[in-house]
Amino acid sequence: MDSVLEIEHLSFPQPWRLTTFIGELGNYPMSIPFVIIHRTNDRLVGYIILWFLQEEVQISNFALHPDFRRMGIGEAVLRDVLDKIMKEEITAIFLEVRPSNCVARSLY
Repeated sequence: MDSVLEIEHLSFPQPWRLTTFIGELGNYPMSIPFVIIHRTNDRLVGYIILWFLQEEVQISNFALHPDFRRMGIGEAVLRDVLDKIMKEEITAIFLEVRPSNCVARSLY
């Protein structure tokens, strides 16, 4: 959790607290968290948390460590998640992004 919290604090002006992440772990199977591990150094470089709400999915949190952004990792993760989701009976995927977060908006 230390790495996740570090990335969270480096990524958001109003970061989630540890208790929020722990709460997400307790919401399984509605809430499913994934960590992103870098292949070459086994370092945790990001995470994504999905909420499954009947036929809809909400990406409730998604972040990469700043040192690993703009390397195609975020796009690869999103493509993998979308590929897996599309095999289910999902009709919509939602994600809230701050208007000021230009980097994330260009990715999505």
